[in-house]
This record gives sequence, structure tokens and C-alpha cells, in this order.
Amino acid sequence: MIKIYLVILLGALSLSVACATESASCQVDPLYSQLTNESKLLMFGELHGTNEMPAYFAAVVCSLATKNRPLKVGFEYLPDQLPLIRKYISTGHTDIDRQNLVSHPFWSGSYQDGRASKAMLGLIDEIRLLKKSGKDIEVFVFDNQSAENRDQAMAEMVMKELEEDPNVLHLLITGNVHSQIKKGVPWNQSLETMGSYIYKSDSTVVSVILTHTGGDAWMCTPNCSQTTLKVEQGVDQATLYELNPASDSQKHSYQLNVGVLTSSYPVGQRQRSEFSKLQE
Repeated sequence: MIKIYLVILLGALSLSVACATESASCQVDPLYSQLTNESKLLMFGELHGTNEMPAYFAAVVCSLATKNRPLKVGFEYLPDQLPLIRKYISTGHTDIDRQNLVSHPFWSGSYQDGRASKAMLGLIDEIRLLKKSGKDIEVFVFDNQSAENRDQAMAEMVMKELEEDPNVLHLLITGNVHSQIKKGVPWNQSLETMGSYIYKSDSTVVSVILTHTGGDAWMCTPNCSQTTLKVEQGVDQATLYELNPASDSQKHSYQLNVGVLTSSYPVGQRQRSEFSKLQE
């Protein structure tokens, strides 16, 4: 039964990855080219657990990755994930490497907050394909949940990457609070975020908050499940995939609306259709 489920799971992941890869058309707002001439770091703040936000980020990565311009992509993951991801994107996509990656407790554990979704695995696979095509692209991670001040520790990890590779363009995807370049959240107006720590060190950093017009997402509120979302206030529903200056309340450089969201389930989550296949 375990072997049968593994085959089904890997098949579902392959389909998810294929869809994510096809959706990354590499056609994004041309303003990014200007922004990357002015900054070495673009941060994207997402709502975890959706299909659309990682897919859009993949399109941005695809559009900015060239054979002559080194690029590093950052994930809000712990350091023990990095060797597995790097091996996976470098080996040419073997089932064994994928199994080693998704069997890690981060992907297979009971607590799933949306960062180990099928869409995020699709994003990693998009990076693998770009690297395979000859693009100069690598990955890094920037989470430290054992630190007394997690956001400060995350910022230090990102800034270390910038110092080690000053001539490389860095893109990262993270939660939309961590990506704020101004301090303060509704529950703590004095809270310094990862982005605000980085911004104090380098004011050229650009942060983009990915917004939406409702739908649903896999998220923890506090229980982790598919959750219905309301349309965000202040989001221009008529403008999709266009960079616009963020409002003061958003505390980012820019905002971009990706439209209606759909949930991306955790890699280890068996959905009803998969249970049905097991019973057939």
C-alpha cells in the first residue's frame, strides 16, 4: 500500500510541476528590468499555500534568469533543506532525489503551513529546468526558527548571501509580513520584520507584496486547512500582474495583484481523489 501511494503521489507531483512550469511564461512587467539595475535584492511577499503566487514568482525568476547574469533564489526554509534542494536541481530530476527531498520532515510532517506545498515544489522544479537549460541559477535558504529574534536572524542570513555574492541578483519568496520594509504589524506596531532589518542596511532593496481578489488558500488559522479568503481591501481588481506602488499601510515598495487564488495542498497531503484511486 505504501508503494502504491508513493507512485500516485509522485505522479500527482509530476502533473503539478508540469502545470506550474507551463504557467511560467516569462512575460512579466518590464519594470523589473529597471528595478534589478538599481537593486541586488527583490523580495516577494506571498500568502503561503496557493498555486498562483509561487507560479507568478516562477515567471519572474524565468524572466530575469539569463545565461550571462548569475541569479540566486531564496526560500524561507531551514539550512538542512539546502543540500537536498541543491542536489535535486543539479542531478537532472531523479525519482530518488525527489523522494529524498519530499520525505524530509519539513515536507512530510504533520504541521504544514503552506511552504511545503505542491506549488512550491513546482517552483523548485522550474528552477531545475532553468538550470538545466544553461541559466546561471542557484538557491539559498534563510530561516532560523530557533533564534530568539527570528526576523533578525533571517535578515542576517539574507545579508550574508548579499555580502558573499555582491555581483549576483538575489530574488526571494517569503511570507508577506517578513517581506515588509517598514516595521509594525497590527498586533505589534514596533515589530521589526526581516525586510525592515535589511532595508536599514540597504535602502535599495525592493519588496513586492503579492495581493489577490479572494479565493482560497491552504493556511494555518491556527488549524492548517483549505481556507476561504475575502477580497483584499485596497486592491485594484481591474489591474492584474501590473506592478504598482504599494500603499503606506502595505509597507512594501510595490504591490501586484495575481487575481483569484486557489489552494495548493501540502506535498504529503492526500486529497479525496487520491484516496479514491487507492480504493479502486
